[in-house]
This record gives sequence, C-alpha cells and structure tokens, in this order.
Amino acid sequence: MLGEGPCQGVPDGRVRGQDPIGHVQAARHYAERYRNLHQFYEAVFSALAERGELTSPIEPAALATMTIALINGLQQQWLFDRDSVNVEGAIRTFLLSIIPGLAA
Repeated sequence: MLGEGPCQGVPDGRVRGQDPIGHVQAARHYAERYRNLHQFYEAVFSALAERGELTSPIEPAALATMTIALINGLQQQWLFDRDSVNVEGAIRTFLLSIIPGLAA
C-alpha cells in the first residue's frame, strides 16, 4: 500500500528518493550503446556474407543479436565463476563456427 514502510511509494511507481532522471539517462545510454553495437556486428556479418566468408545460414541481424547475447551471458557467468568460464575461448569458438577464415 502506498505511504507505508521505509520505502514510501508514489503513484507513478517510483520510490521516494529515486533519481528518475539519472535512470532515464542511463537507460538511454545503454539503449544507444546496444543499437550501435548491434549495427556494428550486423554490418560486419553482412560484409562477410557478401564476400562469401560467412558460413551461417542465419541472417546477419540475428547473428548480431546472438553475438551480443553470447558476450553478455558469458560476462555474467564469468562474474560468478571466473575459474571455469573461458570468455575468450567461447567467443572464439562461436565466431570460428560461422567464420572459418578466422582460423587462418
């Protein structure tokens, strides 16, 4: 219920004392960062596909999404288990599976 306890809520869903402007700015920053990263990976995969160097049947836009998800997931796993998560090795294996020319 609004108005009870140490974190008194307000009707717009925020908790008093929160910095909604800072959260909005951070959200915008990370949304833009994601868009830029996605555009970069999509452009790289598109260029590789045009040159015949991409062996995946998956569209470049989907590969871009998958690459970002892989990297984000690996980073999160690494935070919890640094000794057994090989971030570089997993990313290299993924990329080699779709761009065999990287092995050369």
